[in-house]
Amino acid sequence: MEIGILAWLVFGIVSAFVARKKGRSGCGWFFLGVLLGPFGLLLAFSVSSRKAPAVTPAQARPLKKCPSCGEQLIPQEAARCVNCEAKASRPRTTSPGLSAEFWTCPRCGASNSKKLYVCSNCGDSQE
Repeated sequence: MEIGILAWLVFGIVSAFVARKKGRSGCGWFFLGVLLGPFGLLLAFSVSSRKAPAVTPAQARPLKKCPSCGEQLIPQEAARCVNCEAKASRPRTTSPGLSAEFWTCPRCGASNSKKLYVCSNCGDSQE
């Protein structure tokens, strides 16, 4: 009798472990494994995985380190670090048709004089 109860508990534990590896609820699958025994274990092995597919390098966005905290990797086009909220520096660009006395705002694309440190259109700074 005790061996039978122990066996059903083992079925529940193994079912929960297999389900957790597949991204499913371990607690729910433990009870299902105890309730159904070997059938619950077979069911845990046969269900599909809920894990998200891996991101391919073509889909990944280029990242850079935060210039302030240096800890967090942030997207290159980010304006602020999600960790320290510091402004992320963005490279200054010039429009191809304009002289070097102008810079193009990376946020809105407006052309601004080099004398201006903030965009005349959106108010974003050069850095």
